[in-house]
Amino acid sequence: MNLEDAIRIVEDAASYGIRKISITGGEPLLFADEIKKISEKAANLGIAVTVLTNGFWGDRNARSFLLDLKKHGVVRLVLSTDEYHAEFVPVERFITAAKVANNLGFRVGVVLSFTQDMKKLAKIENSLIKARVKYMKRPVLARGRGANIKKELIKKRGMPVSKRFGPCSGFPFPMVMVDGRVLVCCFVNKDLISENNGIIIGNTKDKSLDKILKEAESNYFVKQLGKKHPFTVYQEHRGALNKAGFKPEKYQSICDFCTLLLNKKDVILKDAKLTK
Repeated sequence: MNLEDAIRIVEDAASYGIRKISITGGEPLLFADEIKKISEKAANLGIAVTVLTNGFWGDRNARSFLLDLKKHGVVRLVLSTDEYHAEFVPVERFITAAKVANNLGFRVGVVLSFTQDMKKLAKIENSLIKARVKYMKRPVLARGRGANIKKELIKKRGMPVSKRFGPCSGFPFPMVMVDGRVLVCCFVNKDLISENNGIIIGNTKDKSLDKILKEAESNYFVKQLGKKHPFTVYQEHRGALNKAGFKPEKYQSICDFCTLLLNKKDVILKDAKLTK
């Protein structure tokens, strides 16, 4: 996606009424000049900008680097590391990045991802504790480079016992992909998604983002997941889904399950009598 398209999408987001955006990657701050231009446009439109980063820039120039980002409208940073990122970005840089960002008044989130092998994690965690950097922990997801992690180190779960579920807590958070596709949820597993997945609601190459989001308000899956858990959607269409070969097995996250479920978009719509 080029800079011109990214800025146009920010303008469309503002037109729809969106007031917060997050920029992720890859590593977005490898393109700091472009991020500053996008953030400045967003700030001028009343949109708060969060950038997700691995903190590679956390060296002696971190302060000036962050002051420049702040001047251009970035208000929040989410820094993430794990034993695999630490091979390329030293923990010391990561900690410096978090401390400097906090001292400069950014809203800072620190995420430490882990596998079931806790040995390497302990060293990173101890370094964060000594530096008095607050953080949260979450399991590594088998996505991107994480897909190459040994299977025995990735914990998978089965279907929950309870049949009573609330709405999906992570929905909706629209995401625009680099190819222009718009997904109604930013937690979907992009490695598992099919071209016909029900979570895809349009493409900014064909239509403006504000129009895509407006039309999505009447989308069957948007309405269903806005008030139901993915397991509930599965249960309502279980017969048709099982007949079509969809049988839930062990999965790593509910988002993986939801992605695979909505790959069966046509089956669900037909069972809901919305298509022939």
